[in-house]
Amino acid sequence: RADGFSLKYSTLDRVRVNGQYALGSISIVGNIFKSSYRWDGSRFECSRCNYGISQDDQGSLVIDDNSFEQGSQVYLYRPGFNDISINNNNFKEYSNGLNINHSWSDMKAEIRITNNSFNKTSSGIYIDRADVAKYIISDNVFKESPGISYSISNDRNSF
Repeated sequence: RADGFSLKYSTLDRVRVNGQYALGSISIVGNIFKSSYRWDGSRFECSRCNYGISQDDQGSLVIDDNSFEQGSQVYLYRPGFNDISINNNNFKEYSNGLNINHSWSDMKAEIRITNNSFNKTSSGIYIDRADVAKYIISDNVFKESPGISYSISNDRNSF
């Protein structure tokens, strides 16, 4: 099996990077996700990554120092990592922000979302079923952006 994936210092224009059922550690560092068309931006997506393997083999997800421009976003669906770090990213005008959907996941990871900026984004941080992981969300800056929305099982809260 392939163990991990790394994407560094690349520019992606209207490109989707989809890690469906990816295994091991993943790092997304120093990239520009953008779009020349407002409604069809680039996207990093990790769907069911490390699904069905033991927790000891799940690795880490690092998303650091990227720029997400109009229409672009980070989307994690049922992520299976020991830890997730989403740090020092710039979500710019009309970006679709960060979306983490745990669905029926039972992950117990620590998820750190720190030092990111959201400037005039269409979406900020959205977390579905925040109760399945330990979240540390700090030192993020929101300017004219929706902020943070999270749900715990059937309840929903927004800031």
